[in-house]
Amino acid sequence: MLELGAELLAILTVLVYVGAIAVLFLFVVMLLNIRKVELNSLVINYFPIGIFVGLLLLLECSLVVYLFFVDLKTEYFYMEWITYINYTSNIETIGYLFYLLYCHYFLILSLILLVALIGAVILVK
Repeated sequence: MLELGAELLAILTVLVYVGAIAVLFLFVVMLLNIRKVELNSLVINYFPIGIFVGLLLLLECSLVVYLFFVDLKTEYFYMEWITYINYTSNIETIGYLFYLLYCHYFLILSLILLVALIGAVILVK
């Protein structure tokens, strides 16, 4: 698909397959037989760390909401995208959007996925 010029379709295909594998991994974790005694001891041991990570995530989410609603940059909303997109490929445009314009959302999404992955790994142990 990349050689045909459909970079976005190739990326979306990879993302769909990665998401499907993540869902299958989640089903495996759900089907494991975890005793509640071990889970309660883990909750008590990791409760302060969980509170810290939760507060940090809440702080970042509030920062994104603040920056989005209070500190709006009008130049992003009124750019002539056609002139910019004609000179770059789809991958460069998506990278520009993800890593420059929507950087906060991308970081929050990656942190949420990291917390979910760590939680799944802890549940598997």
